[in-house]
Amino acid sequence: DDCSSKSTKYFVMQSLKKNEGDNRGLSAWASITMQHMLHAFSDGDDPSAGRRVLINDNNLWPMAKGCKNGPETRECYFLPLTKCRLSDVDPIDAKDGSVALIDQKRDDYDRSARTVYSSDTNKYARMTENKIEWTGLPGNQKDHSLTALTAAFLAYNLQPQPWLRKEIDERLMRSLPADLNPDRTLGVPIRRSDKCFGHAIAGSAKGELDCPPLETYLQSVRDFMKFDPLIDTIIVISEDNAAC
Repeated sequence: DDCSSKSTKYFVMQSLKKNEGDNRGLSAWASITMQHMLHAFSDGDDPSAGRRVLINDNNLWPMAKGCKNGPETRECYFLPLTKCRLSDVDPIDAKDGSVALIDQKRDDYDRSARTVYSSDTNKYARMTENKIEWTGLPGNQKDHSLTALTAAFLAYNLQPQPWLRKEIDERLMRSLPADLNPDRTLGVPIRRSDKCFGHAIAGSAKGELDCPPLETYLQSVRDFMKFDPLIDTIIVISEDNAAC
């Protein structure tokens, strides 16, 4: 609760040095932030060392460039990760042993350091192997512990600022038919474009997978409706015009 207390430990998520050219999309940012959250809450796979407050720096967030509703950081669109401020953390150049820097994702560090900084040269976070232990969730291979944890982290990480929440609500109200019955509606998000191997979108990261043909989505809808024949509305969301 006391951000200035010496007993409050921090994990600072740094931007890349060349952050203006960082072309990661929102889902990639959500994923990397979740990895940092897992690291902070387990202190790098050592829950016995306690937890850390995750805080991001205040450098430019490329997607917030030109923000009209706040700073050009993730806080343009989303609520801060914490009420604590960067002024509460130890400066990265501190020489008193209070700071550790994770330069590479597999680096280990002194858990007694009050402030840990992520790398500003590596896009990837240290992977947390023991994701569940600190939560008290069962964590069995066949239960939904990790799914529940992922959903909770994403919901916390992506809390819209009031202005954005208002705009989203207004757009939804304009786009949804007044007589829409959610219980009889199926949503089909089709992510393609730069997600796919072999795309030709300039300035975007390389693809991540072989995108399935549209017929695969159509067949999945048909299969789903065999179990729920009362579905009468299908909403397709895609950035690919071919999907519509």
